[in-house]
Amino acid sequence: MRRFVNLVVDNAGGGGATAYKLYRVAASALFSSPPRRQAANVLDPDDVEDAAGGLPPPAITFHPSSLSVGPGNVDFLRLSGDDSLLALDVDGRGLLYSAASAAVRYMPDPCKPKMEPISFTTAGDSCLYVIERVPFSGNPGCFEALTYGLLPDDDDSLSSRMGWYWRSLPPPPFAKVGYDGDIRRHRHRREYDITASAVVNETELWVTAHGAGTFSFDTQAGEWRARGEWRMPFMGRGEYVEEHGGWFGLSSTPVKGLHLCSCRLCSYDVPVVRRWLDGLDRLPAAAPPKRSFLMEAYAVHLGSGRFCIARFMEEEEEEKDNISLHPFFRVAGEKSKNDRFLLLTGVDVVGSDGAAVVVHKSIRYKFQNGDFVRGYSRLF
Repeated sequence: MRRFVNLVVDNAGGGGATAYKLYRVAASALFSSPPRRQAANVLDPDDVEDAAGGLPPPAITFHPSSLSVGPGNVDFLRLSGDDSLLALDVDGRGLLYSAASAAVRYMPDPCKPKMEPISFTTAGDSCLYVIERVPFSGNPGCFEALTYGLLPDDDDSLSSRMGWYWRSLPPPPFAKVGYDGDIRRHRHRREYDITASAVVNETELWVTAHGAGTFSFDTQAGEWRARGEWRMPFMGRGEYVEEHGGWFGLSSTPVKGLHLCSCRLCSYDVPVVRRWLDGLDRLPAAAPPKRSFLMEAYAVHLGSGRFCIARFMEEEEEEKDNISLHPFFRVAGEKSKNDRFLLLTGVDVVGSDGAAVVVHKSIRYKFQNGDFVRGYSRLF
């Protein structure tokens, strides 16, 4: 089981600058209380406790390059385990951080900067595969692999130097045409954006593209293959759980809301989806006049069938008009500062076929003023 859950939040500093704080929350804290089985298959939104002392001190703070001010301009990708991550800014500059050794090293620049990258790691492969959420066929760097091994050398094909390097991979068949070389011009175009991803059979990278279906990339053959017009049910990444022989992740439907789901991915068959913990978007009740809103959600596999379900929330107080005692003057309504917090829930999938879910503990971590800019959190 992984020891930590990694959390990156944006900190809005002065002068428009943005910093990125990495917190490492002990996973054991979510599984220390006696568990209780969810008989009704619905998570109790009010069964929450506040974290004593809040979040731990940040392990490290990242700052983007001078050309990349503003939130969301740095992405964080996990390499392996729970102690190494790659930070990539929108200009293509990268740093590798190892929490185990508290060390940082420069990384080579990718062939092209990445806009909203999605990453994959496979078993027994010293590579990090990175694809843009909205790939373009005319962009040779929309899909790349960061590889550790013998460095390619134009002058000496038998170079014995070892290190990290990037190599371009073929874009997917559904990649949109019309890329003109400027990623900033296309950041809001969503015709064929990737909505779900998973690693299958340890060597295949599966993605579902909105409006195109599901495709897989064979990392050994270096080829894409269409799997069908159906969609994987996940909202983001699906994690394989060996103990239950299936892929688990978060999903969302209009009727059941946000929930934990699972399916088996094989061949070209449309997967049968199972659901647990319906209504994860039913949030803890806020004291009037405040209201709670779900901003983002993640499901992180910790190993041995255990998950950390993370929900980023905001409590917003409704505007109130203050009327002065003078009959001819009215003071404009004021809105209090919104409170933002993170809710982590420890979940255990049990049974020979993953037939039940056991909920352990839900802990609320409040953010400090300025932390957590809407829409740019990371949890892995």
